[in-house]
Amino acid sequence: MQLWFRLCCRRVAAVLTQERIKGLGGQSPNSVSFPYLALESKETMLKVYCERGAYRQELSVLERSGQIEIVHYPYEGQNKKIRTRATPSVVTMDSTYVTFDDTTPIGEMSASDKLPEILSIIGAANEFDARHLDSAYKSGCDCFLTPDKKDISSKSENLEKLLTLRVFHATHNWQEFVAYVQERAQPALKAEGPASGGSMA
Repeated sequence: MQLWFRLCCRRVAAVLTQERIKGLGGQSPNSVSFPYLALESKETMLKVYCERGAYRQELSVLERSGQIEIVHYPYEGQNKKIRTRATPSVVTMDSTYVTFDDTTPIGEMSASDKLPEILSIIGAANEFDARHLDSAYKSGCDCFLTPDKKDISSKSENLEKLLTLRVFHATHNWQEFVAYVQERAQPALKAEGPASGGSMA
Protein backbone atom coordinates (compact mmCIF):
# COMPACT_ATOMS: atom_id res chain seq x y z
CA MET A 1 0.00 0.00 0.00
CA GLN A 2 2.80 2.38 0.89
CA LEU A 3 4.62 1.64 -2.39
CA TRP A 4 1.43 2.21 -4.40
CA PHE A 5 0.81 5.54 -2.65
CA ARG A 6 4.42 6.65 -3.19
CA LEU A 7 4.34 5.87 -6.90
CA CYS A 8 1.01 7.67 -7.32
CA CYS A 9 2.35 10.77 -5.60
CA ARG A 10 5.42 10.78 -7.80
CA ARG A 11 3.34 10.38 -10.95
CA VAL A 12 1.12 13.31 -9.96
CA ALA A 13 4.21 15.42 -9.25
CA ALA A 14 5.59 14.62 -12.68
CA VAL A 15 2.32 15.53 -14.41
CA LEU A 16 2.45 18.90 -12.68
CA THR A 17 6.08 19.26 -13.76
CA GLN A 18 5.14 18.62 -17.38
CA GLU A 19 2.36 21.19 -17.21
CA ARG A 20 4.74 23.84 -15.86
CA ILE A 21 7.41 23.38 -18.54
CA LYS A 22 6.83 26.23 -21.00
CA GLY A 23 8.64 27.74 -23.92
CA LEU A 24 10.55 24.67 -25.02
CA GLY A 25 11.33 25.71 -28.58
CA GLY A 26 7.74 26.74 -29.20
CA GLN A 27 6.43 23.27 -28.36
CA SER A 28 3.53 22.67 -26.04
CA PRO A 29 4.19 20.77 -22.80
CA ASN A 30 2.38 17.72 -24.20
CA SER A 31 4.76 17.53 -27.16
CA VAL A 32 7.82 17.31 -24.93
CA SER A 33 8.22 14.01 -23.14
CA PHE A 34 9.68 14.25 -19.63
CA PRO A 35 10.34 11.26 -17.37
CA TYR A 36 7.35 11.05 -15.07
CA LEU A 37 9.14 9.68 -12.03
CA ALA A 38 11.14 12.10 -9.93
CA LEU A 39 14.70 11.08 -9.16
CA GLU A 40 15.39 11.19 -5.44
CA SER A 41 19.05 10.26 -5.15
CA LYS A 42 21.75 12.84 -5.90
CA GLU A 43 23.75 9.99 -7.42
CA THR A 44 21.22 9.83 -10.28
CA MET A 45 20.98 13.61 -10.82
CA LEU A 46 22.84 15.45 -13.52
CA LYS A 47 24.97 18.21 -12.06
CA VAL A 48 24.63 21.32 -14.20
CA TYR A 49 26.91 24.35 -13.96
CA CYS A 50 24.83 27.35 -14.99
CA GLU A 51 26.43 30.69 -15.78
CA ARG A 52 24.48 33.59 -14.32
CA GLY A 53 23.16 34.78 -17.71
CA ALA A 54 22.18 31.26 -18.79
CA TYR A 55 19.51 30.72 -16.14
CA ARG A 56 16.00 29.85 -17.37
CA GLN A 57 12.88 29.29 -15.31
CA GLU A 58 12.50 25.78 -16.73
CA LEU A 59 15.68 24.80 -14.88
CA SER A 60 13.99 25.24 -11.51
CA VAL A 61 11.25 22.81 -12.60
CA LEU A 62 13.81 20.22 -13.64
CA GLU A 63 15.69 20.72 -10.38
CA ARG A 64 12.57 20.36 -8.21
CA SER A 65 11.68 17.16 -10.05
CA GLY A 66 15.05 15.75 -8.99
CA GLN A 67 16.51 15.36 -12.47
CA ILE A 68 19.26 17.98 -12.17
CA GLU A 69 21.24 19.86 -9.55
CA ILE A 70 22.20 23.41 -10.53
CA VAL A 71 25.50 24.86 -9.31
CA HIS A 72 27.34 28.13 -9.85
CA TYR A 73 30.19 30.20 -8.43
CA PRO A 74 29.77 34.01 -8.25
CA TYR A 75 32.95 35.28 -9.87
CA GLU A 76 31.06 38.09 -11.63
CA GLY A 77 27.78 38.27 -9.77
CA GLN A 78 25.22 36.39 -7.73
CA ASN A 79 22.17 34.58 -9.04
CA LYS A 80 19.82 34.18 -6.08
CA LYS A 81 17.90 31.46 -7.90
CA ILE A 82 20.93 29.17 -7.85
CA ARG A 83 21.37 28.05 -4.26
CA THR A 84 24.26 25.60 -4.56
CA ARG A 85 27.81 26.87 -4.99
CA ALA A 86 30.24 25.03 -7.19
CA THR A 87 33.81 24.28 -6.16
CA PRO A 88 35.73 27.40 -7.16
CA SER A 89 38.68 27.72 -9.47
CA VAL A 90 41.22 30.42 -8.68
CA VAL A 91 39.70 33.28 -6.66
CA THR A 92 41.43 36.66 -6.80
CA MET A 93 40.75 40.13 -5.44
CA ASP A 94 38.89 41.08 -8.64
CA SER A 95 36.20 38.53 -7.76
CA THR A 96 34.20 41.27 -6.07
CA TYR A 97 31.10 39.15 -5.43
CA VAL A 98 33.02 36.64 -3.30
CA THR A 99 32.72 37.96 0.26
CA PHE A 100 34.46 37.18 3.54
CA ASP A 101 31.52 35.09 4.74
CA ASP A 102 32.18 32.54 2.00
CA THR A 103 32.59 29.18 3.73
CA THR A 104 34.66 27.61 0.94
CA PRO A 105 38.02 26.40 2.31
CA ILE A 106 40.92 28.54 1.09
CA GLY A 107 42.67 25.41 -0.16
CA GLU A 108 39.89 24.81 -2.69
CA MET A 109 40.20 28.29 -4.22
CA SER A 110 42.80 27.26 -6.75
CA ALA A 111 42.89 26.34 -10.41
CA SER A 112 42.91 22.78 -11.67
CA ASP A 113 45.54 21.59 -14.12
CA LYS A 114 42.96 22.14 -16.90
CA LEU A 115 42.80 25.93 -16.59
CA PRO A 116 45.78 26.70 -18.89
CA GLU A 117 44.28 24.45 -21.57
CA ILE A 118 40.85 26.06 -21.15
CA LEU A 119 42.44 29.47 -21.69
CA SER A 120 44.22 28.21 -24.79
CA ILE A 121 40.86 27.16 -26.26
CA ILE A 122 38.70 30.17 -25.41
CA GLY A 123 41.41 32.84 -25.34
CA ALA A 124 43.52 34.30 -22.56
CA ALA A 125 41.35 37.43 -22.44
CA ASN A 126 38.36 35.38 -21.23
CA GLU A 127 39.67 34.76 -17.71
CA PHE A 128 36.31 34.69 -15.93
CA ASP A 129 34.79 32.38 -18.53
CA ALA A 130 37.73 30.04 -17.99
CA ARG A 131 37.19 30.09 -14.24
CA HIS A 132 33.54 29.11 -14.67
CA LEU A 133 34.52 26.20 -16.89
CA ASP A 134 37.26 25.14 -14.48
CA SER A 135 34.77 25.27 -11.59
CA ALA A 136 32.43 22.99 -13.54
CA TYR A 137 35.30 20.55 -14.07
CA LYS A 138 36.39 20.64 -10.42
CA SER A 139 32.79 20.16 -9.26
CA GLY A 140 32.33 17.05 -11.39
CA CYS A 141 29.56 18.59 -13.48
CA ASP A 142 27.88 16.70 -16.31
CA CYS A 143 26.80 19.81 -18.21
CA PHE A 144 27.75 23.45 -18.63
CA LEU A 145 25.06 25.98 -19.62
CA THR A 146 26.28 29.26 -21.08
CA PRO A 147 24.84 32.35 -22.78
CA ASP A 148 28.17 32.88 -24.59
CA LYS A 149 28.13 31.59 -28.15
CA LYS A 150 31.25 33.32 -29.44
CA ASP A 151 33.78 32.24 -26.83
CA ILE A 152 32.32 29.08 -25.29
CA SER A 153 29.57 27.17 -27.10
CA SER A 154 31.24 27.64 -30.49
CA LYS A 155 34.23 25.81 -29.02
CA SER A 156 32.17 23.11 -27.32
CA GLU A 157 33.79 20.18 -29.11
CA ASN A 158 37.28 20.94 -27.80
CA LEU A 159 36.01 21.89 -24.34
CA GLU A 160 33.98 18.70 -24.03
CA LYS A 161 36.98 16.54 -24.90
CA LEU A 162 39.15 18.36 -22.38
CA LEU A 163 36.70 18.55 -19.47
CA THR A 164 34.57 15.40 -20.06
CA LEU A 165 31.30 17.31 -19.74
CA ARG A 166 28.68 18.55 -22.21
CA VAL A 167 28.53 22.24 -23.18
CA PHE A 168 25.18 23.75 -24.20
CA HIS A 169 24.14 27.25 -25.20
CA ALA A 170 21.15 28.13 -23.02
CA THR A 171 19.08 29.32 -26.00
CA HIS A 172 20.39 27.74 -29.19
CA ASN A 173 21.01 24.28 -27.65
CA TRP A 174 18.16 24.21 -25.15
CA GLN A 175 16.31 21.35 -26.84
CA GLU A 176 19.52 19.32 -26.98
CA PHE A 177 20.06 19.94 -23.28
CA VAL A 178 16.53 18.78 -22.40
CA ALA A 179 16.97 15.65 -24.55
CA TYR A 180 20.28 14.91 -22.83
CA VAL A 181 18.67 15.21 -19.39
CA GLN A 182 15.91 12.83 -20.46
CA GLU A 183 18.33 10.31 -21.92
CA ARG A 184 20.49 10.26 -18.82
CA ALA A 185 17.46 10.02 -16.53
CA GLN A 186 15.96 6.96 -18.21
CA PRO A 187 18.28 4.27 -16.73
CA ALA A 188 17.52 5.49 -13.22
CA LEU A 189 13.79 5.46 -13.94
CA LYS A 190 13.91 1.88 -15.23
CA ALA A 191 15.56 0.81 -11.99
CA GLU A 192 12.38 1.81 -10.13
CA GLY A 193 10.61 -1.36 -11.26
CA PRO A 194 7.41 -2.17 -13.15
CA ALA A 195 5.88 1.28 -12.67
CA SER A 196 8.64 2.85 -14.79
CA GLY A 197 7.23 1.14 -17.83
CA GLY A 198 3.89 2.92 -17.64
CA SER A 199 2.80 5.90 -19.65
CA MET A 200 1.02 9.09 -18.76
CA ALA A 201 -2.52 9.40 -19.97
